[in-house]
Formats: sequence, structure tokens, C-alpha cells
Amino acid sequence: MDKDFDYGKLPYGWAMCYLSECSRKEECMRYQVCLSAQCTKNQCVLPTVLREGECPYFHPIRKVRVAIGFKGIFREVKERDHSEIRRRIANYLGRGGTYYRYRNGERSLTPKQQEWIRQLFRRYGYTEEVVFDRYETIYDIRD
Repeated sequence: MDKDFDYGKLPYGWAMCYLSECSRKEECMRYQVCLSAQCTKNQCVLPTVLREGECPYFHPIRKVRVAIGFKGIFREVKERDHSEIRRRIANYLGRGGTYYRYRNGERSLTPKQQEWIRQLFRRYGYTEEVVFDRYETIYDIRD
């Protein structure tokens, strides 16, 4: 794990693991996060999970490229398509304030969400690559 990992981005209640006897601890995000966590209290995985063999809470260490914001994706969209594409994206991401949190970069778009938006533009005949406002590579903590 990188030393610059932002522990503030862990969701509330995200269980960490302290099981040093686990055979997969070196590749498990839950274990690696707990080694250098900047917290004094949290939920954790208990040793009883190893009775069944494989840990059901194993979370591989992986990074993903997320998109931050998409204010610029409508620049080349024809006026006749704009409101319908925007409506479909809002329905997909969440209406109201949720849509704007994604649009303004307060929430990041997963690779799956990015691809869904790209496919939507293709269905409307737009062949240019959809470029989001900016990108970051982060640790994937989503279950």
C-alpha cells in the first residue's frame, strides 16, 4: 500500500482485519489498511472467519481509475439530444443532488459508470471519446 493512502476515504464502518495468521494477509486490503491506520477504534474481522477456510471478507488490494466531474462532456452535444442524455445520466447516477455531486466532482465515477456514460453517448451517435473533467487512480474500497 502507498504511504499516501487517504484513510479519510474509507466508508464509515469499513471492517479492518488484524488476523496475522491469515494466508492471504499480504494481498488483502482490510489487513494492509489496519497496519498503518490512523484511527483508534473501528469494526474488525474476527478470527472465527478462518474456521471455514477462505475468508468471506477478503478484499484484494486493487487500484482503479476514477473520473472526477463531467461538466465538459456536453460541449459537443446537439441541442436536441442534450436534455434527454442528461436525464438518462441523472436517472442512472441518482436524481437531484446526487447527479450534481457527480457532475461537480464531489463524487467519483467508477470505471463501470464511466463506461455506461460512454455507451449512452454512442447510442446517440456520438463517436468522439467522452472525456471527463479529470481522473485519479485510487484504491478500490467498494465491496
